Amino acid sequence: MNGQSGVTRLLDIAKFVKAHEVESPEMFRLRLLAEELTLRKPRSDFDAMESLDSSRDTILYPHQIHAAHFAISNPLLPGLLLADEVGLGKTIEAAMIIKEAVYRGARHVLVLASKSLRQQWAAELQERFALDFKVLDAGAVQALKRAGDDPYSGLRIATYHFANGHIGELSKTVWDLLVVDECHTLKNPQGALHQSVKRVPRRFTVLLTATPIQNYLPELHSIATLIDEQALGTSFSFRERYCGDQRGLVVKNLHELRERLNRFAIRTLRADVPEIKWTARHPKLLNFSLFEDERALYQGVSEYLSRPNWAFGDNAAGKYLIVLVYRKLLASSSFALMEALRKVLRRLEDMAAGRETKRLTVRELGPEAAAIAREIAEDASIDEEDSGGGGLMKSLEAEMEEVRGYVRLCESIQENAKGVCLV
Repeated sequence: MNGQSGVTRLLDIAKFVKAHEVESPEMFRLRLLAEELTLRKPRSDFDAMESLDSSRDTILYPHQIHAAHFAISNPLLPGLLLADEVGLGKTIEAAMIIKEAVYRGARHVLVLASKSLRQQWAAELQERFALDFKVLDAGAVQALKRAGDDPYSGLRIATYHFANGHIGELSKTVWDLLVVDECHTLKNPQGALHQSVKRVPRRFTVLLTATPIQNYLPELHSIATLIDEQALGTSFSFRERYCGDQRGLVVKNLHELRERLNRFAIRTLRADVPEIKWTARHPKLLNFSLFEDERALYQGVSEYLSRPNWAFGDNAAGKYLIVLVYRKLLASSSFALMEALRKVLRRLEDMAAGRETKRLTVRELGPEAAAIAREIAEDASIDEEDSGGGGLMKSLEAEMEEVRGYVRLCESIQENAKGVCLV
């Protein structure tokens, strides 16, 4: 018992004792215990928080409990936007909501996340909240089917692109809860991913983002429509009411916009959470010069990338993507670049020997290249014409020897100037 309510209860008990002349200490103890248990009992089912008892190894902060309680305490709420700053535990907040939903009978929960975070989501839900989610990909779908399970229902985690490619199957299940991580990636209302997510039938939606908008207000409206088409009005009315300029960069009627957002959105800033002691960050700009072997590699590969055609592929769209990938690998380190060059060399050798004519995809260049490619254009590929003919073979052999030289140069480089400068 605490506060004024506890004092009031004690006074009531005292009056009861005096009025009924209860003399037995045991009776008094039992009545006192009953009153205490009554105070502990939630006022309604919507106040109960199963996740508080099922996450004892996790430190839960007040703002996280508030976010989860906000989601479950209003049965008419269609969804929630969690927009806390980075590091405040939006994943934990979403996991608490998922746990509450499952505790209350939810059987079908779909989490959409980036490919790099889907396994982390599964681990967090399992280790902290004892929730067994299956991560969906082509192999997992086949394994679930062989086991007699429906891959497109139950507790599932998938990438946005998997959902986009399997939206027909996913739409057959009415999901009790849909969680979309990094929902700002779906800010384009005409984009295929945005439209696919809207097609997923669900009873409640939780969106997570640390950056709901990047100085462009219509993005906020677009994200809000994933919860409710009319959460912020129509696109036209939103611009008329809240955009102070034609480009949507200036806000007007800010107080009214905040009030509307507060109905379905929570944004906690680091300054609002005194319980967490943040490590001071001091950004520094460090200048460095490439070592001679790094410079030779950089210049050589840069020249190679600038050519209009390559023997292993000259498709315009594919080349644009691979140039971006290689540029990022060059900016990363010679070690990151080496594996991708080895893949290209092996493909060129197979082509020269007549063993390979398949088109080379970015994902074949290694995990680092694949991760970069996903950032640029998920599942994009480098298309190329089948190789053949004497003239092409001559250029192929020359290109193969050139790439082999770059691979040898990569293998000879033992340290990078950037790494040395950082250390």
